Amino acid sequence: MTRVLLCINNAEDLLLTAAFLDEASVGAYVVESEGTYDRAKSAMTDGSYDIFMVDESFADGRGLTLLREVRLEGPRGPIILLTSRNAHDFEAMAIRDGAADVLLRKEITALSLERALRHALLRTSQHPTAVLNQDSPESVRKTVEGCLARLRRSPLGLALVNIHIEDSSGASVDSGVGQRAVRDRLQSCLREGDLLIPVRDNFLVLVEDAEPGPIAAQISHHVLDAMASPLSVRNKTVPMCTSIGICLFPEDGDEAEELLYNTSITVRDARASGRNKFQFRSTPMNDLAKRRRALALALDGAAERGEFTLHYQPQLDMTNGDLVGAEALIRWECEHLGRVSPGEFIPILESSEGINSVTHWVTDTAAQQARQWEDRGMPLVVSVNISARQFEEDDVEGMVNRALKAAGLSAKRLGIELTEGLLIRSTPEIRTCLTNLRNAGIKVSVDDFGTGYASLAYVKKFPMDTIKIDREFVCGLPVDTENAAICNSIVALAHSLGMSVVAEGVETEGEEEFLRSINCNTVQGFLRGRPMPPEQFEAWAKERERAATPVKKRHDSGRVKRA
Repeated sequence: MTRVLLCINNAEDLLLTAAFLDEASVGAYVVESEGTYDRAKSAMTDGSYDIFMVDESFADGRGLTLLREVRLEGPRGPIILLTSRNAHDFEAMAIRDGAADVLLRKEITALSLERALRHALLRTSQHPTAVLNQDSPESVRKTVEGCLARLRRSPLGLALVNIHIEDSSGASVDSGVGQRAVRDRLQSCLREGDLLIPVRDNFLVLVEDAEPGPIAAQISHHVLDAMASPLSVRNKTVPMCTSIGICLFPEDGDEAEELLYNTSITVRDARASGRNKFQFRSTPMNDLAKRRRALALALDGAAERGEFTLHYQPQLDMTNGDLVGAEALIRWECEHLGRVSPGEFIPILESSEGINSVTHWVTDTAAQQARQWEDRGMPLVVSVNISARQFEEDDVEGMVNRALKAAGLSAKRLGIELTEGLLIRSTPEIRTCLTNLRNAGIKVSVDDFGTGYASLAYVKKFPMDTIKIDREFVCGLPVDTENAAICNSIVALAHSLGMSVVAEGVETEGEEEFLRSINCNTVQGFLRGRPMPPEQFEAWAKERERAATPVKKRHDSGRVKRA
């Protein structure tokens, strides 16, 4: 029995929703309701229910606030938001804030409600890598249709990954033992929430993501690796061949039937062209997948080959123009591929186990550089970026402490920058790690603030020194009035929480002047300095100091030097 909690204050809407659930479930759901904000919040995090339906108007219009707060603490089931707002932007925002689905009240039927609950439950973290036991083409089509109906109202896309597995003679794996062995291997290749559907002789994987193409390619590589070793079926060793076809929504089709047909054609083409490979329906995606694969292979061992370097971008105090810090940014000059853009290789690196060893190298190198500059009379806070994966898989506190000890560097000279995603996905262990680092003197910042799912409500619960405003919100200031309002709010709220603010990507005098007028603390961007190799950075800083010496004297007489 699935336990459903309804958070709906309007009596008529509550009764109607409960009636729809009763009609659709035929007793499969146990439905209860909660009318107060605090008790609803408690029930959504204590494991009493499997799924939640929250009306936007709940608790005097605080339904969306409840959604956001519960997401921070970790809901014990998916949340479906009910609303009267028929606006794509609102639905996209609600999904970013944690809703598994958004339903328009006036369009709810027993069928649509049951379908929404079923799909939300399949994708919840309580059922990682869900497996649907269905091989009827009609049931598969309906499952895909349900995904598409929801995704049309969200910022996410969908990849359909069609996997055909056969033995070396071309025969399908038809025994129950063999099918289970294949299924288990496939499940180990998928992310939490991906949907695996056995379909006759094939397996279909549904991958929902903002960029499903690269994720589907990554999953396909994992599948090919997993299926490369023979199966053991009834005391026999059976070598396997794998062919994978991938189609994307909406690029390769807008309807379930069209997408399923295209995946069948694509997997057939992959099989005909040599097996043990995958391909996309579209040529550009195939080219992109090949490029990403080449980069992934080249990244393996790049640090050991000395192909990585660090460049440093200056950070300046906006009240007096002093150089106060630098962000360490990794650069890659590949022996075979030449110079590769960070925007191209960092996402690949972060999706692999290699990110851990590379982050160790970055932290060690940045700490050593900071110590060298300190010895030369240029004490700066040098910041390094640490991914969410690093925190989840590695001993970040130990890594940082070892780097400080090896370099002989004071903790106050090293900073770490985190992504918003880490705040949402964090565990008590991660929060303890951050607290210990900050107590030791490490400066902790949240990077690219405003571009992810978090808000200041998340940030205030974490040990944090600095918020970095992303370039997206700095661009066009002060003419862009929306960005101006966003920056003003971030600065004011950050200061009220005792945090400083760094504005990233500042490229014009107008942007800098506006940020100074709202009391932003620090500026970083091409206007004042591009990322530079350490020798160039040091020469730039010394030249800047020499040029500023007369200004400093005037500043001592009461005039303020500006950045």
